Amino acid sequence: MTTNVGSSVNIADETAAGEWTSGNTTIASADDAGLVIGLSAGTAVISHVVTSADGEIFTTITSIEVTDLPMDLHLFPNPTNGAFTVKGTLGIPDDEEVFFEITDVLGQVIYKNKTTALKGKVNETISLNSSLANGIYMLDVQSRNEKTVFHFVMEK
Repeated sequence: MTTNVGSSVNIADETAAGEWTSGNTTIASADDAGLVIGLSAGTAVISHVVTSADGEIFTTITSIEVTDLPMDLHLFPNPTNGAFTVKGTLGIPDDEEVFFEITDVLGQVIYKNKTTALKGKVNETISLNSSLANGIYMLDVQSRNEKTVFHFVMEK
């Protein structure tokens, strides 16, 4: 079974009674009703132990894969006169360093910066040198797990 960081999945079968536990509580937690919440990327084994009326113990094991949500960033305005904003989420709820690099069509780096995305949220305003020529540029945004590339137009 799979869920995302910050999302949940109900793995309770027809027998919700019993004890639900996570083998790795940094990856996923399980409540008394079999609801599993993804906490960080990785795999957690969820155990469900039920004791029958005659004392027999039944254990069910379910492996849960927790994945990061995909990066969801937007660049605006585009076209730009040299000042624009990159805003959105990294798909994780943690603070993380984010690297920005802008290149021209020849591959020459014209801008580099890094910032910290607080709780996975990015809100970065970039102001480029006003002497840049009109044309198409590429912005690479890189976090620990993902990279995305934006093409934007410089138009004065």
